[in-house]
Amino acid sequence: MRRLACLVAVLFLSAAPALAQAPAPSREEIEAVGALAQRLDALVKGGDRAAAAAAIEKALADTPDPGAARGLILTFKSQLLASGGDVKGAREALEPAVLMLPNANDLKVTLAALQVSAGDGNAAAETLISLGAQNPKAVMRVDSRLVGAILQETRTKSPEAAFNLKLVLLQSGYTGGYGPEGLDDMRASVVEGLATRNRLDEAQPIAAELRNPNQMAKLAVDRRFERLWPSLESRGGPGFKTAIAGWAEATAATSKADPNNMKALAAAMQALRYAGKPADAAALAKPVLDDPKRIAAAPADAGWVIGLAAVAYAEAGDVAGGEQAFALLDPYDPLKDGELIGPRINQALMLLSFATPERALTVARSLAPAARTAANDYGRGYLTFVEACSLHRLGRGPEAASRLAEQPKLSVDNRRAWFGTQLCLDRPQAEDAMIAWLADPQERGDALLQFQRLDLATAPAFEKQMAERLERLAARPRLKAELARVGRVIRIAAPYTAF
Repeated sequence: MRRLACLVAVLFLSAAPALAQAPAPSREEIEAVGALAQRLDALVKGGDRAAAAAAIEKALADTPDPGAARGLILTFKSQLLASGGDVKGAREALEPAVLMLPNANDLKVTLAALQVSAGDGNAAAETLISLGAQNPKAVMRVDSRLVGAILQETRTKSPEAAFNLKLVLLQSGYTGGYGPEGLDDMRASVVEGLATRNRLDEAQPIAAELRNPNQMAKLAVDRRFERLWPSLESRGGPGFKTAIAGWAEATAATSKADPNNMKALAAAMQALRYAGKPADAAALAKPVLDDPKRIAAAPADAGWVIGLAAVAYAEAGDVAGGEQAFALLDPYDPLKDGELIGPRINQALMLLSFATPERALTVARSLAPAARTAANDYGRGYLTFVEACSLHRLGRGPEAASRLAEQPKLSVDNRRAWFGTQLCLDRPQAEDAMIAWLADPQERGDALLQFQRLDLATAPAFEKQMAERLERLAARPRLKAELARVGRVIRIAAPYTAF
């Protein structure tokens, strides 16, 4: 929220030139508003905010009729209230001002920031949707922090508003400071939303912009998007090699252009893992791994880079190096910074795949106290998977069943973890778990990716065993029929553990 407050202040400044586009007030009004602006500036700089507020209220009383002059005065009021932390009051002042200044597009972006800061993501989304429909250029470069805050607020509360906002943004040619990975996530989400709404024809130009081979592959194996398959196959190349190579180049260029951007670095590392170059991916992270000050400045962001580096080390055959990378997070407590729990959960998952079940179990159990408060049910689901699977591999079946019973809603909380647990425990329920996963339209792509023909040559023994069980499971008549109904199996030239 603090970042958003800073953004509001910046947006007010950027909106100032746009106010000149408003319907022209009279000469007298221009002079009066100009004099007010100078007086307010002097009062605020002098620390007399009360006098500034009083001056604004008098000006509003002297300018009762709706119009550009009153709209400008209300803008001054909104800015004063926002700078003082009164988001609710700032929003209430700016909403009528925007109606009186219809051409001040940047001011509408500021209003959206105030609306989401006040907890009304739906109103913020509608403000930007309306602006984008009227003037697509006005939303092309809306700050990604604002878009992210609105989508976070609307994802569960107003999913239709979230979908419509993403659609309008993409149709406007939105960039907004997102790296290629963030934009591709948005594109894939909109393509899926259009398919769900029987509007797949509208998805063609958006799908054509996809570059992430993982997102492309999810569409290319899901029958809901069968009309898109020829284009995806053409751009992806045999085994999606063309897409994988192009994605590595695109993410590397983005990271090189902004070397301090941890998210861009993580995307470049992930792309190299897709390309079967884990040692190169780990090497990209060296500037972070070797700089304790950089980690300390943003441990949560650095945590994801460290986690990716650790997995890359393990994929390159250096599991000890992966553990050493994760040790860089030891000084930071997930209970004090909840965002650190995600990379730590990934540590437990890495150890389950590449190390011994004893080690995976030890780390997973050590995270339990932090996970109870710092992780959500989805994150805790992965720890349940790691513990239950590790116990089963150690021959401690009753303990594995007991651990599963501690999260009775795992099949809903985290379908991937639930299925993985059933497969690891070699239970007949694995088939039901997969069919339920495939039935979830939002997760079907992830479920179908489990069955694609990936490169197992470098996979550790545990993952090869899981792949063999999955192949046997796919041959069962009921699941085989369901897989043929909702998807297909193709060859993807990427490592099994990376993709």
